[in-house]
Amino acid sequence: MSPTLWRTQAGTARRSIVSSLAAPISLIGGWTVAAAVQPGGFDAVTGTISALAGTDTPSRWIMTAAFVATGVAHIVTASGLGSAPKSARIGLAVGGASLITVAAFPVSATTAPLAHGAAAFVGFVSLACWASLGRWEQRPPERNWITRPVVRHSVTGGLSTLTALFLLQVTIGGDQIGLTERLAAGAEALWPLAITLGTYTRQNPGSR
Repeated sequence: MSPTLWRTQAGTARRSIVSSLAAPISLIGGWTVAAAVQPGGFDAVTGTISALAGTDTPSRWIMTAAFVATGVAHIVTASGLGSAPKSARIGLAVGGASLITVAAFPVSATTAPLAHGAAAFVGFVSLACWASLGRWEQRPPERNWITRPVVRHSVTGGLSTLTALFLLQVTIGGDQIGLTERLAAGAEALWPLAITLGTYTRQNPGSR
C-alpha cells in the first residue's frame, strides 16, 4: 500500500471513529441534559425522547440539536465505512437522515405529526438492521470478529427485539414507553461505534 493511500484510509478511519463516538454522546447526553432542565423533573420510564424536543418544552432546542447532531454523525460514519457494503452504508445513512427528519417535525402536547412518527419508525428499523445488509468484506487485514455474519445478524436480532418492544409500548400505550425507547435508541447509537472500532486496523505505510 502506498503511503499516500494509507494516509487517506487512516484519515477516513479516524473521521469515522470520531463521528461514531459523537453519535451516542450526542443522543444520550442530549436526552440526559434535556430531562435535567425540565421543571419538576422528567420521568424517563414513561416519557419519550421526542417529548423532550416538543414545541412546548424548555428543552426543545437541546434535544433538537441532539437529534440533528446524532443524525449527521451517523451519515458521516456511513460515508467512511469502506469495508461495509454500499447497502449497509445506505441503511446507516437513512437512519441518520431519519433522526434529522424527526427533529424537523417535533411533537407538541396535543399532536404528533405523521412525518415525525414515520421518520421515527424508519429510523429505528434502519438503525437496527443496517449492519445485516449486503455482503461485507472479510479479507485480511480487514478481517475481524465483529463483522462476521453471525455477530452482525445476532446484534441485528437483539436491536430488532428492543425496537419491537418499544413499538409494542407505543401501540398499547404502555407505561414503559420511555424506558424501551431509550434502550433501543441507545443501543442503536452505540452499534456503529462498535463496528467502526472493530474495523479500524492500523497498517504500516510500507505494507502491501
